[in-house]
Amino acid sequence: MTIALLSGTSAVAADSTPTPPDVPRIESVLVQVDAQGKVTETSPAYALSPSLTQLLDANVRQMIRSPGTDKNGKPIPTQFLMNLSLESKPNSAGGYDVHFAYVSSKPLPFGSWYWTRLPDDRVELANAASPSSRDSTTEEAPPPSSAGSRSSSPPSNSSPGSHH
Repeated sequence: MTIALLSGTSAVAADSTPTPPDVPRIESVLVQVDAQGKVTETSPAYALSPSLTQLLDANVRQMIRSPGTDKNGKPIPTQFLMNLSLESKPNSAGGYDVHFAYVSSKPLPFGSWYWTRLPDDRVELANAASPSSRDSTTEEAPPPSSAGSRSSSPPSNSSPGSHH
């Protein structure tokens, strides 16, 4: 499976408020892309403010250039884990211009993935196709300095094995 991403960063106009100190600098994001290359869902490991969630969605949509492909080059819907850094720089108005920049990505095995909270306030990816067992390749994200809440159940309209 291949995922095409833009190299470099893509800045988007953001509100000029200072970056909150409790926002993690690296954000793990579950990304779903359909067979036409359209980002259908982004799900950060930890809750972000509404304005940062909107910025994250916009930045990820700018980074995705085409769908994933199977070994024969046929476009397929995909889910993958993307790590992004929150970058900011002071602007002339005394605030900050903020954007998410690509750090890395990792494909996920076939299934319907979602974030679940562990007792120690970390999160990990779980697969709705096998909710009673943990996959040894499951990715864990460390807790931010001030953790937000995330759902511990799969998306409501997902079915096991789907690429919703």
